[in-house]
This record gives sequence, structure tokens and C-alpha cells, in this order.
Amino acid sequence: MAHLTLDQLRQKIKQGKALICFVDLQDRYLNDANINDELVTGVTDLISHAQGKIRCLHVGVGADLSIYSFAYKIPEGDPILFKCHNDAFHSGELNRLMDEWGTDTLILAGMKAELCVLSTGKGGKANGKNVIFLSDLIRSTQRLTYHFDTLYYLYKDVGPVFRLKDVVEMLDATPHRPIVYNHMLTKKAMFAKTTI
Repeated sequence: MAHLTLDQLRQKIKQGKALICFVDLQDRYLNDANINDELVTGVTDLISHAQGKIRCLHVGVGADLSIYSFAYKIPEGDPILFKCHNDAFHSGELNRLMDEWGTDTLILAGMKAELCVLSTGKGGKANGKNVIFLSDLIRSTQRLTYHFDTLYYLYKDVGPVFRLKDVVEMLDATPHRPIVYNHMLTKKAMFAKTTI
């Protein structure tokens, strides 16, 4: 499968076929990696541009939000998927949700570039999804050179790496539309009932 271009991604967003997936952006991991507020600010900015234009899914480890709280405010009604494997596709739930929503393109942002973001990207590709990585919103828990090595590997073997600025411009040019998450929730998925 060839990498999507920026123009092709723009079409996927306009057609409602893209999903932004935030992986493991939980306080525990950001604190472990001494991540500054720049990542959380970028995620919050992307979420504000995405509302009413594209589906967002928040993926995290563990079902206890008192222990594994997210480092940013999840909009009420946005779905949360819990995983117990590096690859968010491992349980089959993410693939099922994407198929049910008619989305075939995954835009990934998150922590642990070298583990969870990489594994989820590879899982998406293995399930026939287009995978895009946001270079500004992916962090590694390892040293900086390891992070850049991982970004290169993501591009080379999984999917294109685009800048947040490019995706925000696409979202700003996309008209608002109702986003409905009308799926049956399993024990691994829930809706954000209150802002976290």
C-alpha cells in the first residue's frame, strides 16, 4: 500500500473517512518521560480544530482513570478505548470501530513512539488502514536520537509523517458536520461522560 499524500489525506478528512487516534497520552507516561507542556498544548489545539469535523478516539492503558488519567481534557462524548497490548489493534476493537464508522485512515499522535505508536501503526497497516503519523505530537520515552530513528522507521515502513500544522489547515478548511458515535460499547470502550 502506497503512502497517502497530503492531498489524499485532505480528501479522506473531507469525506469523513479519517480518524485521529491519541495513544497513551496519560499523565503516567508524560511524567515518566519528563515531557513538557508543548505536547499537551498541541494535542489540545488539534482536538479543538477537530471538533465537529473528524472523529477522535482516545486510547489508553488500563481501565482505571483514577490511576491512568489522561494528560488533557477529553471532550464529553468522545470515545475512549482501553488496551492491554502495545498495539491498539490487538484486541480487534479498534478495527471493528473503524469499520463501523466507515473510516479507513488513521492519524496517530501519542506517547511511546518506539512501542505503542509504532505497534498501533503497524497494526493499522496490517488491517488494511492508511496510517499517518503527526511528527509534532509523537514522543519517545527514550533518548532524542532514538525518537528520530523511530520517526524515520515509521515513515519508511508504515506510513507518512506529517506536521500538525498541515492537518490543522485541512481541518480548518473542512465544514462542520454531525459526528455520531453510534456503536455498541464493549468492556474495552466507553464514552467520556465528564471532562477529565
